[in-house]
Amino acid sequence: MIRTTRLITSPMRSMLIRPLSTAPIRGTSFLPVSTLALSRPYPRATATLKNHHMHQHLPLHQHRQYHDQSQPQPSATDDSSPPQPLLLLIAGYLVLVNAGAVALFWYDKNQAQKKGWRVPEKQLQLTALLGGWIGGIWAMKQFKHKTVKKEFQQPYYVAVVGNMVIMGGLAGAWMFLPRFRQSAKSFVRGIVG
Repeated sequence: MIRTTRLITSPMRSMLIRPLSTAPIRGTSFLPVSTLALSRPYPRATATLKNHHMHQHLPLHQHRQYHDQSQPQPSATDDSSPPQPLLLLIAGYLVLVNAGAVALFWYDKNQAQKKGWRVPEKQLQLTALLGGWIGGIWAMKQFKHKTVKKEFQQPYYVAVVGNMVIMGGLAGAWMFLPRFRQSAKSFVRGIVG
């Protein structure tokens, strides 16, 4: 009967238990944990433990294959991920609307210096609501334009928050409403062809 055991870990061998006594057990002084688990009175728990530790004794290439098979693989018909044309369409839209916002801020700053016709503030704020707020904020700081006027700043940042709410709502609708996903996919197919 073994009274005390010591736990030994090694990169080459998985968890092994070595008896403190020098008497060999089953021809060796090391026992894999999975073989000791078989003597437990709970067969379901030991079967799980045995299967879990079984792959640790495999060669490296078989170990990788075991993990590849045990991990759940995403299905090829995963409906929740947006198709690539939709992602490209969204990215293109955001690039255009941000570039447009930068151009409007630059034009408004240029016209302010020349005392010419100005871009209405509501149009600049609309660019934030449409998604061009990243370019708009960058342009405000870069061109030092509309950074002090609180009457412009407050509605602009309300439009930024409004855009974030709209984008979050669209993302939530994509994730949780299958009809919305189908409508968006058919819309993209109609545009892309």
